[in-house]
Amino acid sequence: MGAATFFHAARIRYPVPVTSPETQRGHTFTFWWDSPDLVYQVSLTNQPLGGGSGWVQDGTNAPYPRVVYADIWQREAYMARLSFIDDLGRQYTYHLGFNPGEATNRFTGTWWVVTNSAQRYSLSGLFTMP
Repeated sequence: MGAATFFHAARIRYPVPVTSPETQRGHTFTFWWDSPDLVYQVSLTNQPLGGGSGWVQDGTNAPYPRVVYADIWQREAYMARLSFIDDLGRQYTYHLGFNPGEATNRFTGTWWVVTNSAQRYSLSGLFTMP
């Protein structure tokens, strides 16, 4: 190579693939909590003010219907945050992890009663969003 050799390095910037949906509107989320043995499904409307319907199933009991109000969506690369209040006055905040190409992903989050926000409960588990 000789006495002097020069190299030039190039920096390549790849785009960050955003795998979470642009909006929560019109989507159905099904959450399987780790503990307690609970399934919570929520279907969000396409309406600008949000809201929707859903159901909760505790263990092997029959599903119980829910009404959802005031949903909020915050989107980032590979994750999103979904918050909503249901008709029992409980606020849920789900931190959703989206792996590219995966149908089922993990979540963490909290729930609490809106009128008594001092006590927050942690939750985690799996979710799908068909």
